[in-house]
Amino acid sequence: MTRWPIRLGLLLCIGPGLLPAKEALPVRWSDLSRLVTNRRAALVLPIGAEIEGRVLRVEPDGLRIRVSRTSDRRVVPKGVQLIPRQSISVIRITQYRIAGRLLCTAGALALASSIVATRDIDLYEGPAVVLVPAMAAAGAVGAGVGGYFIGKRIDKKVDYIRVIPGD
Repeated sequence: MTRWPIRLGLLLCIGPGLLPAKEALPVRWSDLSRLVTNRRAALVLPIGAEIEGRVLRVEPDGLRIRVSRTSDRRVVPKGVQLIPRQSISVIRITQYRIAGRLLCTAGALALASSIVATRDIDLYEGPAVVLVPAMAAAGAVGAGVGGYFIGKRIDKKVDYIRVIPGD
């Protein structure tokens, strides 16, 4: 049996991490709203605190964000916060699409099901009557879960935005 499905799976899992880093897109504050509103964002503040959350809106004074993760809860607590405009220089936007997850999950399930179907197992007695189909079902479910996470890795899109002076 060839090993190309295993190699393809490894390439899909590891491949995106081997790509070169993208340049930060320079954007003026007045154009920032259309790129970040209702998106998952992460940024590092000048005081060293790292925050992550969903951007609610861009205001003239700063960025209104629902903080879900923070490295220092005393400085920036979780919840809705206004991050001052002068504290923002680079924003990382993460988006997830859905096509890769659907295709990889369906493909992995189809592959696992076809492998089980081609094995042509004949069982008529003993504990193997229950054990072998249960193991085959568990393998198919595991393949589907693995396909989902490979697809999620493919679907992930990360953009960096550098806020430039000017309105």
